[in-house]
Amino acid sequence: MIVLWASPLPRDVVLEIYPVAGIICVIVAILVAFPISWRLQRERNRLAKTVHDLKSAHIELDRRARTDPLTGMLNRGAFMSDVDESLLKRIGGAMLMIDADNFKIVNDTFGHSAGDEALRLVAETVIAGVRIGDICGRVGGEEFLVFVQATDTLSVVAIAERILAGVFNLNFEPEDGCRHQLSVSIGVAINSADQNAIAMMSIADRKMYEAKRGGRNQIAYSYGDPRASRVRLA
Repeated sequence: MIVLWASPLPRDVVLEIYPVAGIICVIVAILVAFPISWRLQRERNRLAKTVHDLKSAHIELDRRARTDPLTGMLNRGAFMSDVDESLLKRIGGAMLMIDADNFKIVNDTFGHSAGDEALRLVAETVIAGVRIGDICGRVGGEEFLVFVQATDTLSVVAIAERILAGVFNLNFEPEDGCRHQLSVSIGVAINSADQNAIAMMSIADRKMYEAKRGGRNQIAYSYGDPRASRVRLA
């Protein structure tokens, strides 16, 4: 059985209403959809900002985990990791162990704030003395390490001497009108086959103590210096 529906309105009225009704439906749909779309876009923007903030926080946490807070250098763990990564890539070079001479005198005489300032000055001098690609770290109270990515000994010698002279020429005044002479002792280990960061650091550490025993404010090399086993400023 077929049921036919007949509009109670005249046909000409229906023809007038349908277009208007269609327009009203479209307008209503737009009016409903626009705030929903706007809200969805706002939520997407908010989510994108949250993701960006989380990534930024992760980067900052990673930086803090790898960085010495006083000097801005790499800390011991990050330094050793980066050096081992370079050695795995067969990037040759040398390890410099740098130790501030008689640093206890600075702390005992002028206080720990002055000692921190001295360490910052030494760190800045070390960073200024190396090149892009070399790796710098603070590995102890007044001990710094540098991995010089160089295959020729003369470049290593030039960097070590630049750091030695730079620290010696620092103008460190822990008190008004009172200049205190800073200096460092440097031990240098030239990389050989199959050495890792720990092995190189051990050799550089022994040479650094050799420089200390030799009178401080000098450089002692493991081998390979074409001019001398030690270099000292006057």
